[in-house]
This record gives sequence, C-alpha cells and structure tokens, in this order.
Amino acid sequence: MGAVWCKILGMHLNDAQYQAVTHPGGPLMILAGAGSGKTRVLTERVRYLISQGVPAREIMTVTFTNRAAREIIHRLGADGKDVQAGTFHSLAARLCRVYGVPSSSFRVLDEDDSYRVWRDLAREIEPDLDKATLKDGYDRLMALREAGADPDPAKDTDLLCQVVPLYVARLEELDSLDFPGLLLALRGLAQDTPELQARFQHVLVDEYQDTNPVQDEILSLLASEWNNPTVCGDMNQAIYSWRGAEPKNLIEFPERWPGTTVIKLEENYRSVPKILDSANVILDGMADDRFSFRLIPTRENKPRADHVVTYVADNEWHEAERVARNIAGMIARGKTPDEFAVIYRSNYQSRAIERHLSLLTIPYRIVGGLTLYERAEVRDALAYLRIWLSRGDDTALARVLNVPARGIGEKTAALLGSRDLWRTLNAAVGQSLPTPTAPPSRLSQLLARAGAKVVPTGGQGLLKGKALSGVREFLAAFEGLPEDPGKTCADLMIAILARVGYMEHLGRDEEKELNRRESLAHLKDLLTSVPMTREALRQFVQDAALAEEQAKDKSEAAVVLTTAHSAKGLEWPVVYAVGWEKGTFPSPRSDPEEERRLAYVIVTRAMDKLFVGCANQRLQEQREPSPFLDEINDMLKDRDRA
Repeated sequence: MGAVWCKILGMHLNDAQYQAVTHPGGPLMILAGAGSGKTRVLTERVRYLISQGVPAREIMTVTFTNRAAREIIHRLGADGKDVQAGTFHSLAARLCRVYGVPSSSFRVLDEDDSYRVWRDLAREIEPDLDKATLKDGYDRLMALREAGADPDPAKDTDLLCQVVPLYVARLEELDSLDFPGLLLALRGLAQDTPELQARFQHVLVDEYQDTNPVQDEILSLLASEWNNPTVCGDMNQAIYSWRGAEPKNLIEFPERWPGTTVIKLEENYRSVPKILDSANVILDGMADDRFSFRLIPTRENKPRADHVVTYVADNEWHEAERVARNIAGMIARGKTPDEFAVIYRSNYQSRAIERHLSLLTIPYRIVGGLTLYERAEVRDALAYLRIWLSRGDDTALARVLNVPARGIGEKTAALLGSRDLWRTLNAAVGQSLPTPTAPPSRLSQLLARAGAKVVPTGGQGLLKGKALSGVREFLAAFEGLPEDPGKTCADLMIAILARVGYMEHLGRDEEKELNRRESLAHLKDLLTSVPMTREALRQFVQDAALAEEQAKDKSEAAVVLTTAHSAKGLEWPVVYAVGWEKGTFPSPRSDPEEERRLAYVIVTRAMDKLFVGCANQRLQEQREPSPFLDEINDMLKDRDRA
C-alpha cells in the first residue's frame, strides 16, 4: 500500500487509513489489526468531520478505557474541546447527569460500595452466609445487570431471585447507580428521549468486538437517527467473552446496518517482521476466521538480531530467575526498566517474577493486579510482625485481631476501642496489668454508650466463649520470641503464623489459597536476609511501606508485570511471554479459540524483541509446552532452513 497525502489534515496516511478517515458518511466498520495506527485513524476521522462542518459537540467517541479517550482528546488539541469522548460508563454518567436520570445528583457506587449493599441485603435474608457464597452471588448479580437480564429461577438461587429486586430498590433509595446501572440508565434514557437520539451526528466506537448487548443497544439508539455509526474492532483481539462481551456485535454489524463500508487496516507499524511472523502463525490455527486477517509488516528486522527467542526452564522459579537476570543484563547495557513487560495468563504467575526482580532490586509495577505489599495476606503477615516489633502498634493489632476469626465481631471490637489495644486485650482476658495509658474513661464511655455495665478492670469480662479463648491464643502467640540475631525474620514470621493458625485460614478456594501461599513464600524469601532484631525488622517494614508507595508512582521507570487481558492496547520494546505450557496457557477452563486470540494479543505487544517460554514443572506438576509455543518454534525452524 502506498502513502496518500491528505491535504485537509496535512499528513501522510496509507490508502486504507485515508479511506477510513475521509469516509463521507453512512455506516463504517474499520477492521484494525494490532499496531495498525487505529488511534491515529479515529483521531483524524474526528478532525476530518469537524473540518467538514460537523460541530464537535455532535460527535461522540467511545473508547475502551478513559486513557484512550484522553489520548484522542489530547491529539485533537483545540479541535477536540467539545467532542464527547470517554468509555461507555463515563459517557453514561455524564449524559444521565445532564438529563437528570435518575436525578441530577445521583452517586456512582464503586465495586466495594455495591458489594456492601448486596452483602447486607443478602445477610438480612440468610444471616450465616459465608464470604465465598456472597462473592459468587455478587459476581452473578453483576453479570445479570451487565447483560440487562433478570435472574432465572431455573438457574439461579432463591437467594439471588429474592435479593435482586431489593438491591435495585435500595440503589433507588440511595439515589445511586452501580457500574452496570449506568449503562441501563443510559439505555432507558435514550429509549425515552428523542432529543438524545438525534443529538450526535456521528458516533464512533472503538474495540467494538468487546461490547456487550446493552452497549450495542445504546449505539443503535444514539446512531439510528443520523445513520453514521463508525465501529472499529479486531476479531483477532476478541478476548473478553468471559465478562459478557459479544464478538458477534462486530461480525453481524454489516447485516444490521445496511450499506456498511468495510475497511481493513492491515499494515503494522509496531513490530518487526519476525514478531509478526509469530503472530500470524498463531492466527493460522484459528477455526473461525471471520473478519480475521494477517498483519503486513512495515518495519525491517535488524541484521543478526534475535527478535524472537524461545526457551524451556526447569520450573517457574528458574524461569523467573532467567527473566529477571536477562532484564538486569539489558538494563546494565543501557535500557531502562520501562522498556520491558512480563506478560502472563493468570495473576498468580507474577509471584515468582516479583521475587526475583526484588532480589535484583529492579523496580516493577503491576498492571491490573496488586503488588506484593498490597495483598491482604502480606499485609496480615506484616501486621503480625509489627506487633512483635511494638505492642503499641494499634493499627496492626486492629487489622489482625480477628484474622483468623476469633469470635470478635464488629460490636466487640468497637467496645475494645482503638487505643492501647494490647493492654486492653490483656485486661479483657483477666491479666494483671497496669491501667491502660489511654484516658481511663475511653473504654467506659464506649461500654456505657453500648448500654453495657462498666467493668472496672478495664475490659475484664467483656470477652466470653470463643472470643475469650481466641484472644488468649492471640496474646500467647507473641510469648517466648525474644530477639535472636542468629535467626531471621523469616523464622519469626513462620513461628507467629503457625501459632495463630494463619495458614489454615487462607481459604477453601484452591487457586486463591495457592496464590496467597505463594505471596507469603515470596515475603518469607525477602525476610531470610533480615536478622531477627527489632532494628532490622523496623528497617524492613519501613522499606516495605516505601516500596508500596513507589509502586504507585507511575513516574518512575519500572518493569511492567501484567496479565494478557490487561496488556491489551499497550506495547513495549521487549516482551517476555511466560508460562506457555499446557494447563497454564491455554487455560483448560477457557474457550480454545479465545485462548488463541489471547496468545496473538500477547505476541503483538512486542515491538523489537519477544521472549516466549515455558517450564517443565509448574506448581510441582509436570508440564508440556503449549501448542502455541510449538507453532512458533516450528515457524522459527522453517525460517532458519529457508
């Protein structure tokens, strides 16, 4: 394809890009391959429409992330000041507020808030529900709301069928919308408001293969008046069916919008040819190739460069060590940490990578997941260590007082107070200790406020039964553990967690328990170099807090660790694709076709260099290389013979 000079925009575009940007009107479907300049095309199409007299305020651009929307607006500069750009959810919030639906002052509930509403309503019906059941019910509730569907009595639990109408009523009572509710509110608003249906001359939707049925309905309602929808998508990157995405929205678009112009962006400007060869060979295995196409390289391979490298490690820890040392070597030769990404199938795979990057003091940050020091089990373990360090650390005490469960409910915890908690606990179990240093009236006031009899001993008698024995065990866990420079803080952590039964507490969910155990194993590894002294532990805790803040600092150059799903839309000069084994990737629990598309997404994140590898053993089980890795290896052998 040749380059075309666009006089209006003052830039060169390839033939397909030019056709997409200057499309005169009517339904348009842009099939945009990875690295094909999709964002540029969408941006310049908006600019072109404005140059042709379309008011900016009458153009809506829907992106998959707010970051992508900000990028388009930034590129447009002054031209984009009045363009409506954002995700479906952010645009829904904006439009619903403008039109006063459900009111002009409604609140948007985040996931934690909406979960609490569900949990409280569910426990009003069944008080003894455990956390796992509550989480499963909440996930199903959100899935139904994303799809705009009601519970099915034949498939869903009686509890869910009872709670859903209560949940909806409660949100109305709170004048609030959850995230799915934003879309449902916008759909209802668009159905009932002819003014809104006619408001936008052009509606552009990116990543259309990832839209759900409600989002597709919204597009139909907002674009039908002017008949100028533009959708941009790539069936090769349809990887979100597990959260309700309907790739058929893209496949069936030309049928539902007669007269659709279809334009393919096949030229790739991101990756060197050898990387694209790896991507294309994965596509060759697709059973469903509707709207699938191969990428055409525009870059050249560097002479004698190993652009694609495959490897086999003994186990996940050897693989992680290999990756970390490889990164360290390239950093020593002049690369910066932010030029690297490590991409894996599941979040738990980051643990080994984190450990070895930490040991080599290579900064990293996690996209779409929690860093080591943000994980609940690590925070719990550090809280126990902080209590050993200082019995006056009330924050740490409050965190783990009922972890594992010791029969201390919220009411009892409130009665115990939040100051001088260690002394109060000892008093509450009948120990003979000095009067707490907190104001003497503190506990008494709390007890009186709750209508309880004031206990002169500072809490004695407050705890009974399981709570009493649980607190006694908790206090005893820290006895007989003096400073010992001959031991390490790893030994200390193991001892305390064993005494409180923490490892048994980790959970029934096998995958979650494994993740949590690996996080604690990583923390233990880091603590093996810390002598069992208060000064050494104090320094470690301080460094851990600083590391957590550092991880939040996006300005620092850091290696990115990310799942394949979170990597979509991003790119790096060097990519490590780890864990390509049968049973890990592809995942046996997912659609084989979608797993293949996920492999394609991973490969096409790499610009200059791609490492793809597997381990002979993972999670203490023997593994075989992924068929995707075999396909790449076969391709590389064929190229070498040629």
